[in-house]
Amino acid sequence: MSEAEFDRTLNELDRLLNDPTIPMQAERIWTMLADVASRNLVIQPPAIPTPIAV
Repeated sequence: MSEAEFDRTLNELDRLLNDPTIPMQAERIWTMLADVASRNLVIQPPAIPTPIAV
């Protein structure tokens, strides 16, 4: 998921959860939340510390 798609998904989730005129769509919301959560599960290698010059 690109950064733009991520932002659009978060905005849509915000609208679905907070706009009282929109009927609750639980399955859609859970699916979108899973997509957002999976983006944060990407394992990145640990940062290698840079040696300090003495």
